[in-house]
Amino acid sequence: MLFRLEKPVQLTQQEFDEFWPLVDTVWTKIGGNTTLRQGTIQVQHHECGLRKSKKTDTNVARNQGRVVKPRMTAVRIKDLCQVRMKITCTIPSGSEPVMVFLERKDDAAHTHSIEEAFHLCGLPSIVKRVIATDTNKNYTPAQIFHALKGSGSIEGSENLEAAGGGSLKR
Repeated sequence: MLFRLEKPVQLTQQEFDEFWPLVDTVWTKIGGNTTLRQGTIQVQHHECGLRKSKKTDTNVARNQGRVVKPRMTAVRIKDLCQVRMKITCTIPSGSEPVMVFLERKDDAAHTHSIEEAFHLCGLPSIVKRVIATDTNKNYTPAQIFHALKGSGSIEGSENLEAAGGGSLKR
């Protein structure tokens, strides 16, 4: 739902905080937050992580005459996906709950699956948190993998795949 954004989505703050960590690595924030209507609405703009609209930075130290060991990186092709979205959040006033509205900024559709986005942009933060927690408990990689897959239960595996974790491999 938060990946495709086929139609605008309205969530409570609690629902947003629960679902956003499942797709947060797919989206890249553009700019800062904008506050509108005398501080009652906050707007954020995001783009698909495969859009890569920002120019790749050059190595500043090399330009200053120092020798710097280059990092081993791969150049990622820009503009692989054109999807952009806007997140509008109401600021609480009194007893009204905070509402979050997510909508596309244009009619573009993703040119890739969520698994491809996770492969190129990284795993969602919720999966990283589970891995970090289990690593701190000195679990083996196999134990962590099985915990993510739902300890062999069908429900656990289905939940992970629905969240986009079907691309997890050993």
